[in-house]
Amino acid sequence: MFQLTENEKIIILSVCIGLLAFTTLITICVVVPSCWMHACLKKIAKKRKLKYGIEGLEEGTYIKLTGAPQYTVECGPPVVRSSSKSNSLLGKNGRKREDSTYSSMSSSSQGNASVSNYSEASIDAPITDIEQDANYGQVTFSVWCRMPDGSNMGELIVVLKEAQDLMPRSYGGTCDPYLVLQLIRDKGRKRWSKSSSTTLYEFRTSSKKKTQHPIFKETFIMEVNQTDLKDGALKIEAYDDEKYANDSELGEITIPLRELPFGRNGEENNTTRDFLEPRKEYGEILFGLSYLPTAERLTFNLTKAHNLKVTADDIESFAPFIRVLLMHNGKLLKKKKTTSRQATTSPVFNETLTFDVPPSQLDHVVFLVVASHRDPQDQSISSPESPTSPPTNSGARKSRHIGKVVIGSSVKGLPLNHWKAMKQSPRKLVTQWHILR
Repeated sequence: MFQLTENEKIIILSVCIGLLAFTTLITICVVVPSCWMHACLKKIAKKRKLKYGIEGLEEGTYIKLTGAPQYTVECGPPVVRSSSKSNSLLGKNGRKREDSTYSSMSSSSQGNASVSNYSEASIDAPITDIEQDANYGQVTFSVWCRMPDGSNMGELIVVLKEAQDLMPRSYGGTCDPYLVLQLIRDKGRKRWSKSSSTTLYEFRTSSKKKTQHPIFKETFIMEVNQTDLKDGALKIEAYDDEKYANDSELGEITIPLRELPFGRNGEENNTTRDFLEPRKEYGEILFGLSYLPTAERLTFNLTKAHNLKVTADDIESFAPFIRVLLMHNGKLLKKKKTTSRQATTSPVFNETLTFDVPPSQLDHVVFLVVASHRDPQDQSISSPESPTSPPTNSGARKSRHIGKVVIGSSVKGLPLNHWKAMKQSPRKLVTQWHILR
């Protein structure tokens, strides 16, 4: 029979005692929060959860999420305003402001998914389209009147001299600004509302390239009477002449003529006024965003649009579709578009467009979601690879675009909230209404 010596017995007993002590120590360190090993194991577990998507939100966020695979953001009933502009004389202003209300819904090209309400109140940041204290720039102009003594008719001369501190493009780069000048006259009790004023004259300056401080020095002469001087007003709007979308309104100002210090018989007085927040809207669009970090793929689920401004001669020839353009520092990288929908101002698309975007580039790119009109007789824009076709003239090209939404990390207001919600809920579809500008 095998027998152990005294030394061997002592060695085996020591090894067993050591293993027991080591096991007890490890158990205590894992269980007791004050132990350094417990803290290390907790950090490792948290990193693994974040890596594999178990915790969808970053620490410190306030967005309420549920387990449903799709989210709908209710932006409240957007307000629709319509307006028009041209390069020649006009005799009628835009349409009356309308309200529209939507149900909170979302659909994808693969079918309906379950829906959970997503309220504006669940986002901690204030929800505004543009910052309240934003500066929209200034315009400097001069006005004087030539009216012979005893005559009821004369000439109103306006010199648009320059603009300063205009807002840059939200998708990168400086703007190509121009000004639109209107002489409007009140015809009702409500001063200068769209329903109570008529446009007597409308002019446009030339576009200035790549500047936020354009100098125009352009003169416009209008034939007026005493009533026009009493009840008339000048409306000046600043626009950005854009290539890939409709021209963006940078600011506007309306000044009654009786408030202007203009002289008579050639006296010239310079006036500088601040532009106010632009208010032109061209309809609404509902689309969803989702991002897959592992596949490095960003998906636009273009659901539908509502109250689109008709840019065709009649509703029957109006064929809206949606373009999505991927931009970086003002340069176009990629573009895709949906099919068009014929004869409707509230088209339903339910189409999905995908873009390859690495996670490191999410904060450096922006997307232009552009609602456009396709003329069925115009074959020059039939290719999905062409964001804008060579037009016969500038007016023809601009008339194809209805409105746009710029979305990304560099924008403000609701588009930024939508973008943040997408980043904070990877692999989920976050859907929201947006107003076309």
